[in-house]
Amino acid sequence: MTRILVLGEFRADRLVPPLVRSGAEVTVLGFEDLTGFLDPRGVCGALPRDLTDESLSALLKKHDADTAVPNMSSPGQEQLLALYARVRDRMLVHSEPFATLA
Repeated sequence: MTRILVLGEFRADRLVPPLVRSGAEVTVLGFEDLTGFLDPRGVCGALPRDLTDESLSALLKKHDADTAVPNMSSPGQEQLLALYARVRDRMLVHSEPFATLA
């Protein structure tokens, strides 16, 4: 089973169901509690406010994520674009130069 880690809760209600239907195990880490809001087959957890390259790498390892999907629409998360790009081995993100420009 593919394990997907979604970083950010904005519109996770639209993102998670098709991933779950495709057979993925999905965990959403956000700044708000989404329990009861998402499909019960999805798992929710807290996204630390102080993310670094090391802490984000540790999160990916802790959740044994095959892929991480950063949700760029969550308030304040646009500052995380460059961080996501640096820790991109298992993430669906733009390159670091593009993230820095954005």
